[in-house]
Amino acid sequence: MTIEIKSPTFPESVADGTVANWVKKEGESVNQDEIIAEIETDKVVLEVVAPSNGVLTKIIKNEGDIVNSAEVIGEFDEKAEAIKHEKSLEDVNEEKDSNTKEDQLKIEKNKNSGKSGPAAKKLIVENNLDSSLIKPSGKDKRITKADVNKAYIKIQKKIHPDISPETSRLSSIVNEAKDIVLNDIS
Repeated sequence: MTIEIKSPTFPESVADGTVANWVKKEGESVNQDEIIAEIETDKVVLEVVAPSNGVLTKIIKNEGDIVNSAEVIGEFDEKAEAIKHEKSLEDVNEEKDSNTKEDQLKIEKNKNSGKSGPAAKKLIVENNLDSSLIKPSGKDKRITKADVNKAYIKIQKKIHPDISPETSRLSSIVNEAKDIVLNDIS
């Protein structure tokens, strides 16, 4: 029996997330409540667990893809055997060859941005930063939004030593966000 694997239901304040990691691959057998994937939001990493014993038969959303709350990300079969669902090397090569240019650009973008959350990736792209030069401080050596902010300010200080971090574009965005949060609390 095929069962849809859905991303977790996100909290109200979280719009979307990114498939950070597939712990299990297509064709692998899994036990009930075993972690099969991780979805990273700008606030938290959520785990997706197997609904029962069976086999992960299809991955619909690949690592790096953006997903919405309760969106189908894969398929699971309770009665299948792992051997039946393993792909041959030829099948895998054919799939790789059939990737469109858009898929290739997505893959290249994800490689260049390293392991980071959606908010950090957005800041990296917006500010034309090289993620390989940013020192990660997050879980599993992930680049956080704070890491991007530090890197941006450090670069701005080198380029414009006479400009304080408070006057840089990124700092003004961060300060504006802090003001919004503080106003919401009071």
